Amino acid sequence: MANSTCMKELAGRIWENSEHEINGMGNCLKIGGVPVTFPYKSVEQSSFNEPIPAGICDSYLAMKDLHRPETMPEDWIAFIQQAAAAREKKGCNSPINLVHAVNFVLEDFKEAAQQEKLFSFDVLPEGCPDLSDRKKVREVVDAVLASPRLGPLLAQTVASLIPDMASGIFLDRNKAVETIKDEGIYDGILLNIGCGLGENTGQWGEKTGLKTIGVDRQYHPKWYRENWRDNKSGAQFARADIAEALPMPKQSVDVVVYENVVPHQTVESVAKTLENVRLTLRDDGLLVIGPQTDDDSWENGGWTFLRKVAGELREV
Repeated sequence: MANSTCMKELAGRIWENSEHEINGMGNCLKIGGVPVTFPYKSVEQSSFNEPIPAGICDSYLAMKDLHRPETMPEDWIAFIQQAAAAREKKGCNSPINLVHAVNFVLEDFKEAAQQEKLFSFDVLPEGCPDLSDRKKVREVVDAVLASPRLGPLLAQTVASLIPDMASGIFLDRNKAVETIKDEGIYDGILLNIGCGLGENTGQWGEKTGLKTIGVDRQYHPKWYRENWRDNKSGAQFARADIAEALPMPKQSVDVVVYENVVPHQTVESVAKTLENVRLTLRDDGLLVIGPQTDDDSWENGGWTFLRKVAGELREV
């Protein structure tokens, strides 16, 4: 086993070098002592040169009104506080988005929700939920929280939910592919951990020629099915919490790509993930992490590269 102190120091450096703006902590509210956000809050960061569609603007205003700390329902706050404790155990480092999680529950467990006369929110022309009716959203959230069946499913969803959000920092994937090949890796298995929707997983396989497997602890059929189940790239997918264990035998993987995930984790969770990666990589296997913001990573297209040498992860 790797020295746990060294692994935590490595995790700390990687965490510090990550782009933390994408986890939403810099633009969140504090409600009940817990970092909280809500759908469409990103409107606040939009440029005045960008026209905001009416439905999104109305939904933002309704959500902003519902998330006033002084008027938020006490049962919502109690749930958020309990969820925060569960997320801390899971190593999450991003704000709680209660309404977003409720929308997932309505879609992921549609049959159970419909049995309780609860239905998914209408969809705006832009393809996102219409949350402009403040009263309706309040009633739906109240009903899900009070439901003996849906309430626990909501708690389970919130405990693991992190946003599928790409970095604003440019990542040069061609540079990463070039480095993989420069390291002499032309065949084998590439594991894309924390892959989310899986939009990039197939591309990694196509660019490297490696058999590619995406791993994420979340699976939301409506949004994930296209890539996870119906993709034409040949990529495979599996559910697993990457900080707990990776779904591969020890020393069976040639490359691990760890992209747009670190900012959403605590340092402790990153350290556990790195240890799982170390165990899963073959000797001379490569770990590709991005985005990273230090000078060396900028020269490498936004990536940090670690190679497994004599059982340890070392910078290339």
